Amino acid sequence: NRGIAIDLDAAMARRQELFMEILHEGKNLGFPGVKELIEAALDSGQWLLGVGTSSGREKSRASIVAAGLPIDRFTSYACGDDVVNKKPHPDIFLKSAEGLGLPPERCVGIEDSPSGVTAVKAAGMACIAVTNSFPRDRIKHADIVVDSLEEVTLSMLARLVDRAA
Repeated sequence: NRGIAIDLDAAMARRQELFMEILHEGKNLGFPGVKELIEAALDSGQWLLGVGTSSGREKSRASIVAAGLPIDRFTSYACGDDVVNKKPHPDIFLKSAEGLGLPPERCVGIEDSPSGVTAVKAAGMACIAVTNSFPRDRIKHADIVVDSLEEVTLSMLARLVDRAA
């Protein structure tokens, strides 16, 4: 028998360092269509935008900035540092909806992971899942599954909110 000893804390810290280096190099990690959808929502004047992410504040803010998204225009920002229970629990999304001043059923969550879709639905929100990170069959419990955010329109979002109301 052989064993390998790994310092998990050191490995995770190094992973975080490498990720931050990638972000600071200016690599755009945004998914296709995300910036356009956000800009359309903001330009319409009819949507509030919130962030709900399990990532910590430093990593999530750096990711948003690196993706070229207007972080200062998000009305609500809830991250893993703000809640005890992370995804698949709904806490992050409930906190984000609270920050928007809206009941969850007036919100649409956009997710790309099975635990994220579960969390959005558990929060009582409509959910659009994107096949960026997982195949369609792993996120099919969302209300709508798309292959790219380029497929998502403001009218699609409005229909989901109206259906829930």
